[in-house]
Amino acid sequence: MKKIFLNNNWLALMVAVSIILPSCLKDKDNEDMISGPQNTEGQEWVTIPKGNKAANVLAIEAKSEPQDVNLFQVSYDYVDPASTDITTTMVVNNDLVTAYDPTVIVLPANAFTMPSASTVVAKGQRLSDMFKIVLNTDLLPDPTAVYGVGFTISSVSKPGVQIPSNLKNVLFLFTVKNKYDGRYTVNGTMVDAAS
Repeated sequence: MKKIFLNNNWLALMVAVSIILPSCLKDKDNEDMISGPQNTEGQEWVTIPKGNKAANVLAIEAKSEPQDVNLFQVSYDYVDPASTDITTTMVVNNDLVTAYDPTVIVLPANAFTMPSASTVVAKGQRLSDMFKIVLNTDLLPDPTAVYGVGFTISSVSKPGVQIPSNLKNVLFLFTVKNKYDGRYTVNGTMVDAAS
């Protein structure tokens, strides 16, 4: 059996690493970027959980008719579920697209509609109904490009409910699937023509 001896330098290094790493992870700026609002005891918030990603990427089928695209839900963050219906209103914020990547094309305004600019967290619930858009891929000028659209929570109906700056925005990137995209199966005998 081999014995391992640690000198004082190795021991000091291990102690330093064990102290420094956890303190870096508890950095206030990192917490705000990764998680939801901090020090929220007794406060009510509405957030977009998918807003914690830099971008949410969706592959959309190429269709000749407009299609519903479910994007996200709004979360009511409080110790108890909503005591009344809470309406959250969204606005399109395409500054999020250009800030993320200037090569991404802003989704043309004529290619999509919002059936509703609001979502509702129903009484007794914590999540809203689905915020969606109706997208017409036929109106996209280049089906091989990447398109983006951003949304921001602009208001909330219940007084006292706050909107945190780090989870009020959400960005979606769209790619259009090739019309031949799918899963295929082959039945029968296969022959290698090169043989």
